[in-house]
Amino acid sequence: MTHADHEVDPMLDALIGLDMDIPAPHTPSPPMTPELAQAAHAHLAQARANDRAQHPKPRQTPTVADLLGKITPAPIEAANLYPAARQIDALARVRSMPRFVQAVRLALHDRDCVSGHLVAAGENGQILDRFCPHCQQVNLETRLRAQLKASGIEGRYLDSEWADLELLPPLDRVAAKCADIDALIRAGVSLLLYSEQTGCGKTQASMLIAKASIRAGHDAQVVNLARLALDVREGFSNRGGEGTLTERAALLRMTTPALLVIEDLGASEGETAAIERRLLGLALDHRQMHRLATVVTTNLPLVVPEGSRAPTLGSIFGARVLARLQPLTALHVNHGVNFRARKSEVSW
Repeated sequence: MTHADHEVDPMLDALIGLDMDIPAPHTPSPPMTPELAQAAHAHLAQARANDRAQHPKPRQTPTVADLLGKITPAPIEAANLYPAARQIDALARVRSMPRFVQAVRLALHDRDCVSGHLVAAGENGQILDRFCPHCQQVNLETRLRAQLKASGIEGRYLDSEWADLELLPPLDRVAAKCADIDALIRAGVSLLLYSEQTGCGKTQASMLIAKASIRAGHDAQVVNLARLALDVREGFSNRGGEGTLTERAALLRMTTPALLVIEDLGASEGETAAIERRLLGLALDHRQMHRLATVVTTNLPLVVPEGSRAPTLGSIFGARVLARLQPLTALHVNHGVNFRARKSEVSW
């Protein structure tokens, strides 16, 4: 309020002073009506909405527990979740599709195997335990390989199979008979593979026969008689020292197994001929008496033309050697192919 305004009423100015403000007259509040209260609530609600829009609260990141708590899993039957037990059991009986069976075993192993076991669904929805077929096969092959090495099968013959050998006659016959190796070993039937030619597959065939025997659950032993006799002779020189092979131990090695493979009979240079003949005679006598099967490979002929002085199997080891192998099947491997002379894919 200015000085000019106060000149209108000098009496009032004298009473309250020129520099003092005049208080506003008191006006009573209007009564609270329902319409006024409703308008006040609407105004307050709008103010709160505006505040929320201008200052939003930060969103809280949900935890895993929050998410899991909101999930309602659909019921899953065991038959849809686990492989069927009857299907796993059927894998052991399938023989006609080896590659398919191997692929199924590997798929089950990769997907469901836990420490060599599979969770399987039974016929009525029950949960069953089954051994993993792939793990069983791997363990079987590992034990087989150890048995093959212990039986004297070494080097490239450990991984060779009939599919790696061209089955020219009579090798095709031997391969077919290996499918019934259990009956042959139980009958004690022996086999002689002979040929004047080297590299015709006699050794590989004999190793595969030993493999088939071991896979069928029979023990087998592969021996080279010349090398065995040489170890015995060195034992004589060492006077039975540690690590030496005695003649009795060598004889037990030849008489104990269900199948004995004598490899390359007659290939020695004659220095151990006496030991070889003695070991061979005693071992074959024992095996014939107990009807134990024996497989022999040799490059010596059984007979020679009249007038020839070429050595024969009988002239070196005695006329009774074939009689001691009875019952015997003798196969002449004379297909005329030298597998060793074939060119390799890699050469100098």
